[in-house]
Amino acid sequence: MDSLSSPAIAVPVSYLITLLIAAGARFVVSKEAPTIQGVIGTLILSGAVVISIYPWLEEKEYSHGTLNLIVALLAFGAKDILETLIKLASQIRKDPLVLLRDWLNKVHPGEDR
Repeated sequence: MDSLSSPAIAVPVSYLITLLIAAGARFVVSKEAPTIQGVIGTLILSGAVVISIYPWLEEKEYSHGTLNLIVALLAFGAKDILETLIKLASQIRKDPLVLLRDWLNKVHPGEDR
């Protein structure tokens, strides 16, 4: 039973409650039509983001309230975070240097590369 209580697997109940509240708030303020699929999708995306970031959070020496705030923000923005990562991955797949080129054009405008 020790493996089930290891920090890498067992997410604290307070994080799960915070996740449910933040995902519910995200669903309430969204402009999408309310559906069961939307609620379940929001909960799954929020849970995936929070569970994936949990080992990193446990290494930090933040207070309990700060950790719950981070969890709430990640759970609320999970859909946007994952959509952005998917778009970024597809853009990198199409042209791997486009991000570097865009960044260099913003940092040094007008220079020819």
